[in-house]
Amino acid sequence: MVKTLQKIGLAFLLCFVNCQAIASAEEDYGIGLEFFDVGNFMEAAKWYGAAAEQGLVQAQLQLGGLFFNGLGVEKDYSQALFWFTKAAEAGNAEAQTNLGYMFDKAFGVEQDYKKAVVWYRKAAEQGYANAQFNLGMMYDEGSGVVQDYVEAHKWLNIAASNGHLEAAASREHTENRMTNAQIAEAQKRASEWQASFEKRQ
Repeated sequence: MVKTLQKIGLAFLLCFVNCQAIASAEEDYGIGLEFFDVGNFMEAAKWYGAAAEQGLVQAQLQLGGLFFNGLGVEKDYSQALFWFTKAAEAGNAEAQTNLGYMFDKAFGVEQDYKKAVVWYRKAAEQGYANAQFNLGMMYDEGSGVVQDYVEAHKWLNIAASNGHLEAAASREHTENRMTNAQIAEAQKRASEWQASFEKRQ
């Protein structure tokens, strides 16, 4: 009985400590967001950094963005890569897309289309429109994947229906190089993906 109570007490203590840490990180992030909103990027970076170090994924994403753009800190692609990777590995779709973009365009890393595709796909499968568009363009151009207009059309179609502003025009450009059968197959794949995605939500 005593051991059981001790275990319960320890579990409660650990939960209390973890909950306190999460609350602290969220408070730090909130302060950083307030500074960001008024254009004080240096202070925003400081508070985002405090929250990011505590493991808050949204803060890691935002801190990576500051380093990538040189806002409030010296532009540093290696730091951007570090923080985007942290957030991407935690499943953040925007960070995954940003990481894919860095590999795609060789920002601070050796250009690697295959790695870009991996990260774009992870985010695209979560329903993130920018990643869906980027993945579609990779298939259209044959970058990191075998060129495949059907898959390109599929992802561009999904991105367009998800509100991406450039996707519809890019899809039409791809469509001009496709047969009617290929277009029909692409539309079928897009519909099947959408139905599967909705079931997962």
